[in-house]
Amino acid sequence: MGARALTRAVIHGPRTNRDLLVRVLRHPAFAAGDTDTAFLDRHSLDTLAAPLVDPADERLAAVAAVLAESAYRRAGAAVLGGIPSGWRNVPTSPQRSVLTGPGGEHQVSYRFTRAGVTVDGLPDAVLLSLTADSVVMDTGGLIRRWRVARYPGPAGSRRLDVDGDAGHVTFAEAERFPEPGDAADEGSLRAPMPGTVVALHVAVGDEVSTAQELLVIEAMKIQHVVRADRAGRIEALPVRVGSTVEVGAVLAVLAGDGAQAQQDGSPAQQGEAGT
Repeated sequence: MGARALTRAVIHGPRTNRDLLVRVLRHPAFAAGDTDTAFLDRHSLDTLAAPLVDPADERLAAVAAVLAESAYRRAGAAVLGGIPSGWRNVPTSPQRSVLTGPGGEHQVSYRFTRAGVTVDGLPDAVLLSLTADSVVMDTGGLIRRWRVARYPGPAGSRRLDVDGDAGHVTFAEAERFPEPGDAADEGSLRAPMPGTVVALHVAVGDEVSTAQELLVIEAMKIQHVVRADRAGRIEALPVRVGSTVEVGAVLAVLAGDGAQAQQDGSPAQQGEAGT
């Protein structure tokens, strides 16, 4: 009884040893009174301190968190709050969210259809109830319930605490719509607009100076010159003449000290009218 109450206790924020305590309370040796100061060593501290929520339950908790977040966004929608979540004119395209939990990254793809919610990888899951704070699903004939709370995380991110029948899991929510090129390597020069590469003036291994012209992108008959924002060496050049690029696409990667660029204050891109 004590183990079950501790498992279902809502404790958010500070890290605790709850999982260890629950496993100790459930251990046959503890129930039989066979305890002494060597109990943890004898029964393996690593085993006793392992997370209560196994990978399958963590995956279900991640799905519940993502669905609750969709309800939370709809509840706070300032415009057209009554339309279905994630409405689009291509219904076969799913919504996607990424959470990171104790077991790693969880990519959740889901669709709201006339028949309900379908989640990729969980064909037997049936959503019974959904709010911003709670989720109830039938998973293969078993009714499962989760409560979801959200808190500010580091660097503007958000933390989701999910309490379910199997225990508690904390997830970090990845940005749903990151800016293009945010994950680019340091020293990357990115496309200022969509267009076509019409000129390439350097090659991999070339040494370049600050503000040196590297390549030219053309869009709507306007040519945009991409210049080096620092002195260095061309480490990567993933485009060629004729390449079509999107906004934020990596055009070149410079290796070298960026101190000169900071002193000069030279721009990486400069627009020039084409003919």
